[in-house]
Amino acid sequence: MRVPLKENTGFVKKGLIEQNNRLCSRSIDALRLDIKDVEDSIEATWKADEETNRLMTLMQSVPCVGPVVALEILICTNEFKNVRTIKQFASYAGIAPFPYKSGTTVSKKTRTSKIANKKVKALLHTSAVLARRFIPDIKAYYHRKMDIEGKHKMSVLNAIRLKIAARVYSCVKNNRLYEKKYEYKPCTDLHRPP
Repeated sequence: MRVPLKENTGFVKKGLIEQNNRLCSRSIDALRLDIKDVEDSIEATWKADEETNRLMTLMQSVPCVGPVVALEILICTNEFKNVRTIKQFASYAGIAPFPYKSGTTVSKKTRTSKIANKKVKALLHTSAVLARRFIPDIKAYYHRKMDIEGKHKMSVLNAIRLKIAARVYSCVKNNRLYEKKYEYKPCTDLHRPP
């Protein structure tokens, strides 16, 4: 309701804008309170269950994974009982890259499946965009892939989605909160024993 009121700013007289804002303010406030009540009820529900609360705490420890993303992952994986591995989840969410092939022709390019849980994919995309802006190691990864390696923007964002999901699964699997201690160290020993 607030968007149309803001859109009229440059086109409608100031007195009419103030009148519209005044007339709609109580409805907007009531909707805001209703939304807050629903969110509080949802939060109280998952905090009441010990296992759900533990899983939500672990998932939300990953940067850019908030309660909405964590709850959606928890629901669609049935508390990680139905979708147990990151590979299964990546396929389910439509973020797993599959090689593009047709018959005997195999391309070097990959693509994601269109058969996916679009809601989870969209929520992970939002998390990936936030991570690209605010998480230093993800920001460096994005810069390296885009500017140095010349990858396509959406394929890099898809890789970031997969990184975020992998971090969530790692935290849940190890039953530990996310810790940022890892630093990228390229392998210097080319002759590793088999």
